[in-house]
Amino acid sequence: MAAGLHALAATILASLAAAALAMADAPGSPSDPNFLILLADDLESDFKQDSLAIMPTLRGLREAGISFAEHIAVQPTCGPSRASLLSGRFPHNHGYKLNNDAASVAAWAAQQDAGTLGSWFTASGYYTAYVGKYINGLEGAVPLGWRSWQGFAGNPETYSAYNATTFNVTFDADGTTRSGPGEDAEVRHDGVHQVKPSGLSERAHAKHCRPQGWAMLLYMLLSVGTGRFGCSTSAIPPTPALTVEA
Repeated sequence: MAAGLHALAATILASLAAAALAMADAPGSPSDPNFLILLADDLESDFKQDSLAIMPTLRGLREAGISFAEHIAVQPTCGPSRASLLSGRFPHNHGYKLNNDAASVAAWAAQQDAGTLGSWFTASGYYTAYVGKYINGLEGAVPLGWRSWQGFAGNPETYSAYNATTFNVTFDADGTTRSGPGEDAEVRHDGVHQVKPSGLSERAHAKHCRPQGWAMLLYMLLSVGTGRFGCSTSAIPPTPALTVEA
């Protein structure tokens, strides 16, 4: 893994930490905790082998957190695994078994509006927001059930480290009726890595919920394995770190 990507991943983690800090003191009932789900697509269990040696933020999270050393993924493919995380079901039950497979795409499209963490948490009164990469083959979808949808607007946008485009769609309290921009509302982020607008979005959601006393489910998934897709990390300019506001 090139040094540029190491620095990028460290910036990602710093940005995510800022979002977590923004959420930490949000008011609300102790019985309704906030949930912040952070996923780094294609980051192996060894953190790209030598990453821990030069990525202190990532190392700190690992040392201070819990590692599930005996965890077994439901499927050794990214799309089906993410679908299982969102639905709480095995691939043979939710139907998304292979990346970009027509039958898998159709099966997930049939349940994405009502059978996910977003729809369940929204129905329970949570403010829910999805930011980043979605399911392979459905990158252009804007599913119902979320209060805010800021998924990457299509493929190759999902794998565009820089100059990515995201949706910006808001829904009413039940997550079924658009209360803001329509499905075609897209925002282009020129000249910055996808981590910056994504991190700022997470922080904005947290700050929006804090004065309301709303419990939150914030879900963010970024693609960090750019080297596998022929993107030369040596050509990527350094990503400026986000400033954590007091």
